[in-house]
Amino acid sequence: GACFVSHLAWLGLLLCSGFRNTSFTFHRCSFIMPHTIVLAQFTPDTRTRTFFDSDSIGAAMDGICQLFEQRLKQMNPHVRNITYDISDLYKYIDSLTDLSCLVMNTSLGAYEPRGKDWIKNQAFIHLRRIAGQ
Repeated sequence: GACFVSHLAWLGLLLCSGFRNTSFTFHRCSFIMPHTIVLAQFTPDTRTRTFFDSDSIGAAMDGICQLFEQRLKQMNPHVRNITYDISDLYKYIDSLTDLSCLVMNTSLGAYEPRGKDWIKNQAFIHLRRIAGQ
């Protein structure tokens, strides 16, 4: 429905270069996951739109955590070691005007849109996996 239309609009804007590409470097995970495009809009101002793509969902979740960590550093410039828990990450995700992912479904040959609830679940799974290593 409306969510899908919203994601199609995002993709159209992405292709029309209305986004500023952030320069993140992501490491490949040891397992193969689908290509994922992360679309973010930090405030209602459309000039805050950005995107990045990753070779896996895990790398995309790393990128979202990096966005949050950058924000924490901006808000606490004099704090050397900043810690946070998953509820802080969830609050950050919910505070963004938009955060969504387009995840490649190879069997369909198309990207599937995913929203904030899916992202929060994937971030939890990813962080739990990292903590267990």
